[in-house]
Amino acid sequence: MEANLERLRQISLDSNIQDQRYVLLQLEDLDIYPDSWVDKFFDKTAQKNTLISGPEGDFDRDGLTNKQEYLYGSDPTNQYSLCPKDDNSNPN
Repeated sequence: MEANLERLRQISLDSNIQDQRYVLLQLEDLDIYPDSWVDKFFDKTAQKNTLISGPEGDFDRDGLTNKQEYLYGSDPTNQYSLCPKDDNSNPN
C-alpha cells in the first residue's frame, strides 16, 4: 500500500498540478428521478413549469421538494401522502 501511495505522490508531482479540486456530491444533488415518475404525477403542461414539476418544486406545499417526494416514495401532488391513513388532519 505504501508503494501505491508513493506512486500517486510521484504522479502528482510529475504532472505539475497546481490546484486540484474535488467536489463531494450528495444524493440530493443528483438529478435522479426518472421521466416516468414525472409523467405519472404531472401532466404535460405542469412538466413545462419547473416550479411545479422540477426537482425543487413543491406542488402540494407539504414542505418536501419533488426530489424528496421521489426519494421517500410519496405522491408530490398529495400533501397527505406521507401521513398515516388514520390521521385526522386530512379533511378528505
